[in-house]
Amino acid sequence: MSNESFKIKNNRSGCKYRTFDEDYSVDNMGTRDEKVFIGDGIKKYYQIEYSQWLHVENLRKELR
Repeated sequence: MSNESFKIKNNRSGCKYRTFDEDYSVDNMGTRDEKVFIGDGIKKYYQIEYSQWLHVENLRKELR
C-alpha cells in the first residue's frame, strides 16, 4: 500500500483501519458548542473490523 492510497477520498480499499471524512458528523458547526463525532453505526463497523485484526486474533489465541 502506498501513501497515495491514503490521499484518495472514499478509498476504503486502502486501509480498513483508518477513518474517513464522511465517517464524522458535526453538530452546531462554527459555534462554541461544536461537536464532532462518529455515529453509532459507523463506530460498530470499525469495532467489528478491528476485532478481526490479525494481531488481536493472535492475542486471543495466546491468552487461551
